[in-house]
Amino acid sequence: MKALVIKEHKTTYPKPISFKINEKVIIAEEDTEYPGWIWVKTKDDNAGWAPKEYINEISSLALCNYSAKELDIKLNDILIIKKEVCQWLYVINSKDEVAWIPKACVLIL
Repeated sequence: MKALVIKEHKTTYPKPISFKINEKVIIAEEDTEYPGWIWVKTKDDNAGWAPKEYINEISSLALCNYSAKELDIKLNDILIIKKEVCQWLYVINSKDEVAWIPKACVLIL
């Protein structure tokens, strides 16, 4: 599925978190703006947002590999949508960069 950028987005976190499957994380609060995302701290003491569904809340273990890398996008960019999670899209741009953007920034074609 393709999407047209209708609102620019700049990366919010210059050092995005990442974790691997079965990695232990520390879970904090859920995002009020984007329900389904939780604030986590990784083993390297980095903190950021991750989809709640990617973490077992009882064991605090990651259920999959994850990177919170965001993509800078400009008006009229065309993106390919890989998946959607709680109002965010995981996309590929024309330079084959893969990362997250807010769904509100695009018109799905």
